[in-house]
Amino acid sequence: MKRYMLLILCSFLMSGVMAAVKTPEVSDKDTLEVIFGEKSKVIIYVDQMSDLEDLANYDLNTIIEDLKITLMEKEITEETLLIEDTSGTMYLRENRVRKEETSEFKRLEQEFESMSETGVEIETNTPRQTGSAAPQKVRKPEKRTHHSTNFDLGFNNYLQNGKFPDAIGENYGIRPWGSWYVGMQSNWQTRLVGPLSLQWGPSLSWYNFKLQDPSVRLFREDGVAAFLPLDPDLNTIKSKLTVSYLGFSAVPMFDFGYKRKVRNVEGKNYKYWSRNNDGFRIGAGVYAGYRIGSYTKLVWREGGRQRDRERDNYYLENLRYGLRGVLGFRGVDLFVNYDLNPLFANERGPELNAISFGITF
Repeated sequence: MKRYMLLILCSFLMSGVMAAVKTPEVSDKDTLEVIFGEKSKVIIYVDQMSDLEDLANYDLNTIIEDLKITLMEKEITEETLLIEDTSGTMYLRENRVRKEETSEFKRLEQEFESMSETGVEIETNTPRQTGSAAPQKVRKPEKRTHHSTNFDLGFNNYLQNGKFPDAIGENYGIRPWGSWYVGMQSNWQTRLVGPLSLQWGPSLSWYNFKLQDPSVRLFREDGVAAFLPLDPDLNTIKSKLTVSYLGFSAVPMFDFGYKRKVRNVEGKNYKYWSRNNDGFRIGAGVYAGYRIGSYTKLVWREGGRQRDRERDNYYLENLRYGLRGVLGFRGVDLFVNYDLNPLFANERGPELNAISFGITF
C-alpha cells in the first residue's frame, strides 16, 4: 500500500508559499519533512529511493484539487490529514490525460446534440494513429422522427359512378358550402433517406354532408338507407348527415425542406441533416378508419328555430379506407382524400364514395 502524504507537499510546491524547508539526506526507509506557514508541515515517508524518483510521473494539479475538495467536504479536527491511494495509479499523468480526453469527447457529444435535429456525421483531420493522415468519421444516431399536431379543414362530398349526385338529378346531392370536413392528426414525420420521409399517425375526423335539398332526410327504410322527402308544409332550413372516424394514415413524402449542412467547429467539419418548413413537399399515401359515430340533423322553423338529431348507423360501412395526396409549401399543406370503399354497406344504400379536400395547418 502506498500512502501519499506528498499531496500537501505538491500543493506547497505549486503555490510557492514555502516558508522553510528541512531536507535531510534521504536514505532508504527515511523521511522528508517540509515546513511552511506557521503551523503547517508535510512529512514524506520514503520506503525506497525509486518511489521518490517516481514523483515526476504524477499530476500535482489533480492532487491539489482533490485536497481542496477533501478540506471543503470534511471538518478537519486532527493534526494530520492522510490522503491514501491504494492502487498507486490514481494520480498518474497518463490517467489524467485520458480523463481530459474523455471530458473533451463528452463536451463535443453535447455540442453535436445541440447542433443537429436529425443527425451528425463528424469528419476530423486527426489521424487515427501516428503517421496516418486518413480522416476519422464518427456517425451519431440520427433523430429522424419529429412530432406535430395538425388540423385538416376543408370540404367534403361524394361521387356516384364518378359523378356528383346533384349533377345527375338525385335528391341526395350535397351543398358545397356547409359540408365541412374536419380532422385532427397526431402526426409523426420520419426521414427515411435524403429528402424522402414518411408522415404517419392516428387521426380523428368528421364528414358533414349537408343536403342540397333541406326537405330531404336520411332514414332507415325497409332494410336500406333511403333519402326521403319530408312533409312539404314543414319549413325546413337544414338537413345533414355527420359521420366520425378514428383512423390512421401513412404518407410517403418528398420534403425538400431537408437540407444537408456542414458546420465547422474548432477546425472539424460536422455534416448533419436539418429540416425547416420553407421547402416544397409532395406525397401520396393511404389511410384507414373505423366509424365511431353517425347521426342526422334536421333544422326547421315552427314558432322559432327547431332542431332534431337522430343517432343511428344508417347502414353505413364501419370501415373506410382510401388514398391521400399532400402538396405543401412552408407551413401550409393542401390535401385530398378519396375513399376507395362505398359510404354505405353493399346493397344497403346508394353507391357513394366520399371525397374531401382542403388545407392542413
